[in-house]
Amino acid sequence: MADFTTVITDAGVIDADEVTQFEQGIIYGVTPELVADQMVSVRKFGVAKIIQFAKYANLAAATTALTDGEDVTSTALADSTVTVTPAEQGDVVTVATLADLESGGKTFDAAGFLVGRGAGTSLDKLAVTALEAFTTLLIYPNSATAVTNLAISDNLDRIFANRLYNKLARTNVAGLNGGKYIGIAHEDCLYDLKTDASTGGWVDVMKYADPSSALMNEVGMYGGIRWLRSSNVTITADSSGTIDSYKINVCGFNAFGVGESKRLEFVISGPFDKLNRFLNFGWYWVGKYAVIDTANMVQGLCASSVGAN
Repeated sequence: MADFTTVITDAGVIDADEVTQFEQGIIYGVTPELVADQMVSVRKFGVAKIIQFAKYANLAAATTALTDGEDVTSTALADSTVTVTPAEQGDVVTVATLADLESGGKTFDAAGFLVGRGAGTSLDKLAVTALEAFTTLLIYPNSATAVTNLAISDNLDRIFANRLYNKLARTNVAGLNGGKYIGIAHEDCLYDLKTDASTGGWVDVMKYADPSSALMNEVGMYGGIRWLRSSNVTITADSSGTIDSYKINVCGFNAFGVGESKRLEFVISGPFDKLNRFLNFGWYWVGKYAVIDTANMVQGLCASSVGAN
């Protein structure tokens, strides 16, 4: 007879203490991976098939003097909606009755940490993918006009970082976390910015007035942007000849959001077999990341001096 579950990690017995240990391991594993989620400024929860986000255009400056004795004319709000359809996401490992005993009690520790890390990595990749799908405002370094004509020197330097900031600041896009914008980039790109000898304005996270206020994976600040590092950023090979390209996303307030029908939860289920030999450990989430206000985000595309060129 065929196995009722495939890809089983052999051996393990669980009790209340081990359940607690597993849950602690999950929290320890998931937290460091939720990097792009910190760029979310709009969160909406709803038990529904679709979730709608409302957004409103800024009011024009009112510069005309009021007329004495006449009531002021009202200005209509201009609104629109962004709709997301939450999708089921999840993963599971199945542990059989002997593993924890035969590993000296290490199997459940490993399962908890790895399930948690897998959940965090998966959600971060989903968030980064949603950011990278943005196409409304794209800019390139120096004279490049597309990824197909990037040169080796078209990197994230002080000039390009300032241009990314300018695209949002010039239209008075509100910032996040202390009025700063948040950018997410691959370490290859951040390497170029940090080592640009002419920057002068780079502030390493350890030099913040309050280093404890740093976000997860925040490496520093430059040009009004708090920079986060993520290895989930896509590297596109050979975009321009042999030069790889990278996407850099910078968000202001209301740019990025997430809709959830079921918040992230961790599951221990079973045993369901006749001898109570198998338990399932996993995570489950129903949600969707999405760009909400396209006017409050900019994407840069560049090469890196330490990438494949």
